Amino acid sequence: MFRPYLVCVEIPDLNIRKKLGTDQEKTGKYTGAGCFTIVAEADGVGASKRGLLKAYEKERNGWSSLDFVTRI
Repeated sequence: MFRPYLVCVEIPDLNIRKKLGTDQEKTGKYTGAGCFTIVAEADGVGASKRGLLKAYEKERNGWSSLDFVTRI
């Protein structure tokens, strides 16, 4: 069973995408450096794993690569 968890992003420009994969449209926003809650995981083109940010949970349209974060 999946449980939400925190990640720390250390780069200022990690893209947030509306759907899974680097071939998908960006939301126009970046995560920025800081800590965020991941509420779901999925496979997606261009990353070993993608994470859904909690702020985008309702519409499920805010995915970022988990290759550039540290789980805390």
